[in-house]
Amino acid sequence: MNYLEKEKPTIDLAILDYFLEEATCSELIFYLRNNKLYEQTSVVVLTVSDDVAHKYEIFIIGGNDFIIKPFDTSEFYLRVRNQLKTKYLIDMLDAKNKLLTITSITDELTKLYNRRFFWENLIKEDNRHKRNDSEYSILLMDIDHFKKINDTYGHSGGDTVLYNVAQTIKKSVRNIDVVARYGGEEFIVLLPDTSKNNALVVANKILNAVKSINLDFLKGPVTISIGLASSKETDNYEKTINLADERLYKAKNNGRNRVEYD
Repeated sequence: MNYLEKEKPTIDLAILDYFLEEATCSELIFYLRNNKLYEQTSVVVLTVSDDVAHKYEIFIIGGNDFIIKPFDTSEFYLRVRNQLKTKYLIDMLDAKNKLLTITSITDELTKLYNRRFFWENLIKEDNRHKRNDSEYSILLMDIDHFKKINDTYGHSGGDTVLYNVAQTIKKSVRNIDVVARYGGEEFIVLLPDTSKNNALVVANKILNAVKSINLDFLKGPVTISIGLASSKETDNYEKTINLADERLYKAKNNGRNRVEYD
């Protein structure tokens, strides 16, 4: 067990003797089943004991198979192969489930979180804000003249711009911040534990980073407009979003490529 805790090797199948020297077989199986890394590892137990109580004990604590020694080599091989096949199928199912989870919360084009996932996190953060009297900020942003980009360079060009802007925004914020595609050419960022003044610093960083995007097919820079709002300015998250939206339109009307926060 010390080796497992220190090295954390990948184990698909563990073949154990019921009578171990340093620890009981039951203790090791219990350790495997209560360790996230090994909870799906197949466990085959070998023993000279024909005691039914031992067999029941192994299955109850999580053993997958029980083979009495001496055993037929061919049967041993087939049973081990069956356990490895079962483990493989479990791993494939787990991978598919993880992929489905990622797909359900991710925007396919930009690889950012989708709107639904953003709202789930916003509600959680708003509840935390009310409990702890913390402050969070929202940045709502829109790519300037995006229709013109689509009309000039086609939808493939527009998609390239969307992806690059999305990734630039993501790289400009912290890992704890939630960046999502809000719809069309709009993006939104949730900044937990961030005051309005600090959010303004982040917004300007994003503004300048987007302006620095270099795409060969574009004749000019990509720019965005940003509306900023803090949770301290309203009494619920929906009003905070609406306030950020109002300021986004204000940024558009005031010439674009700017941040509005008042």
